[in-house]
Amino acid sequence: MNHRLHFRFTHWGALLSVMLFSSACAATGVGTGPEDEELSVDAGFFPEETPPYDGEDEDEDEDPIEAPPEDEEEEEEEEVEPPFILGPGTDVVFIGDSWMNLTGIAALNILPPGFEFVYDFLPDMGIQQSVIAASDHRPYRTYGVPGTMFLDGAIPHQYHIARDEDPNIKTVVMTGGGNDILLDFPNFETINFLDIIGLPGQILHRINHSATANCALWSGIGLPDLAFLPMDAATRELVSFGIGLLLNSPLAAGIDRDGWRCREQIDFIEDRYFHLLNEMADDGVEDVVIVIYTRHTWIGHAPIDYVWERIAPVCESAPLRCHMIDSDLVNNGGPIALLEGIHPDEFGYNAIGNYVLDYMVNERIAR
Repeated sequence: MNHRLHFRFTHWGALLSVMLFSSACAATGVGTGPEDEELSVDAGFFPEETPPYDGEDEDEDEDPIEAPPEDEEEEEEEEVEPPFILGPGTDVVFIGDSWMNLTGIAALNILPPGFEFVYDFLPDMGIQQSVIAASDHRPYRTYGVPGTMFLDGAIPHQYHIARDEDPNIKTVVMTGGGNDILLDFPNFETINFLDIIGLPGQILHRINHSATANCALWSGIGLPDLAFLPMDAATRELVSFGIGLLLNSPLAAGIDRDGWRCREQIDFIEDRYFHLLNEMADDGVEDVVIVIYTRHTWIGHAPIDYVWERIAPVCESAPLRCHMIDSDLVNNGGPIALLEGIHPDEFGYNAIGNYVLDYMVNERIAR
């Protein structure tokens, strides 16, 4: 009994070893020899035949799979912007001219003829008022004054006043330079209208040395339209007469329509912007938002196109974040409506104000 059990254990142990060895050969692709096949047959196991190796890889035509570079194996962590923290509001300052704040312009006596009474019935409006309304009346600090200029230092002085009152200024929203062109009128009042012979020359000299007149002529505005400039009715009639004489004289060829005086004035404004932006940066201002005037005022597109050509590079290279807003794009990509060929109407101001605030939000500007 014990002898039979010993024989069975020995027989089945040998059989199990053969089966394990054959399985291993089949799994590893190693062929079995004749002796092995006999043992397999004896054990009732028939391994699959492995085709002989012909020296060619099955995947020879397939592109090899390259291992990814080590630096790509680890996923790069995306930079997450820190949450925007709304400031106190008092660190936002508005400076500028009547585009920034139209209220009070009627008292300046610089209005186009026929508009003396229009402004008396207008609501309190301007870019600064519209941005404040759009912001749900944040406590922004407003210093814009209608009629103020850039080159005489009035608008830069508004910034100095704001800085002296509270130097914590992160953002400045501004306009500036428009009146330096619009109010550089020809001095027709000093013309000797009794000198009929010399009248065309007097008219020519004054319009060629006026940024207002020269910018308009550069834009293709007709010379007779310059009589629209603010002056009393009697002077306007005399100027219209003198312009007529000029256009019918040989001196008409000397009328500058290439914008020499207009470009010169804008170049002066460019230099003033350069110094003011650097001063603001030194004071710790982080962002300046400049609203550029429309191309659709009565002096035309030429001066505004030149402003973009000259001021934009100064803004881009400034030592702070400088932004220029094209007011011709704020009304769903179209021009804004004007009151009298110079200033936006209430809808236009609100369109600019909403656009400026949305821009500040999208650019994460302190507000």
